[in-house]
Order: sequence, then C-alpha cells, then structure tokens
Amino acid sequence: MKTDINQRFIVAVQYLISEKIEPKKSEISKNLEISPSKFSEILNKRMSLGMEDASRFCQVYNISTDWLLLGRGEMLITEEKHLSSSVIQDVFPYNLEFGKKKSDAFDLLRLLERTIERHEKTIEFQQDTIIKLNLKLEATEKELKVLRR
Repeated sequence: MKTDINQRFIVAVQYLISEKIEPKKSEISKNLEISPSKFSEILNKRMSLGMEDASRFCQVYNISTDWLLLGRGEMLITEEKHLSSSVIQDVFPYNLEFGKKKSDAFDLLRLLERTIERHEKTIEFQQDTIIKLNLKLEATEKELKVLRR
C-alpha cells in the first residue's frame, strides 16, 4: 500500500514538472515544507511519504486524496469534485439520525471542528505561499526590467 502511494506521488510530481506547474522538484519540496534530502529519499523510493506530507501535497496541488491514497478516480481535482462522495462516505460513516445517540452528534461535531481547523491551516499555508510567490514575481519583474535596459 505504501509503495503504491509513493509510486502515485512520484507520478504526480513528474506531472507537475512536465506540465510546468512547478519548474523544479526543489520548488515542490519547498512548498510542501519537506527538506530536499527527505524529498529526494521519497522520490528514490528509500523513504515513504508521510500522511501529513501526502495531505499537504494534495491540498497545495489539487491532487485527489482518493487517487493518491487509494488509487481511485482521477489524479487532479476539478472544481466540482472537491469532495467526492467516496471521501464523504469514508469521513462520515454515520447514520445521521440525531437523537438516537447523543454521543454520535457530539462525535460528529468534534470531527467537523477538526476538519474546519485543518482547512483553516491549509488556507493559512496557501496564503503564505501566495505571498511568497508574489514576492518572487516582483523580484523577477525587477530583474526583467534591469535586463531590458
């Protein structure tokens, strides 16, 4: 299973490079906050991709968690498929008849709170990435102006 996940991760990284979504593997490791040596070890199949890194990878690059972790569906998430029904079924295996058991409702609320917290962290990470990319863009534009002179 882990080797399958790693193999799909490698395929996705190669896709990002070949489609010029990222110019280099080092940019991907930087965006995922994975050290270059650890990233290299994963790509060379000497280390397994951790779940936190897999989650961050999927969030940053719109890669389907179903595809990366389970090999189901398409690699890329389209706008209308942000949460596939299979993911929802995996996360919410409850029969939502509130009142049947109060603890079920509280468990669901705790799960929703944790999900919201994870999404907020993702948004913060993406905002930081946008700021870094904007700074990089400004620096590149300044270099371009100098070169044009």
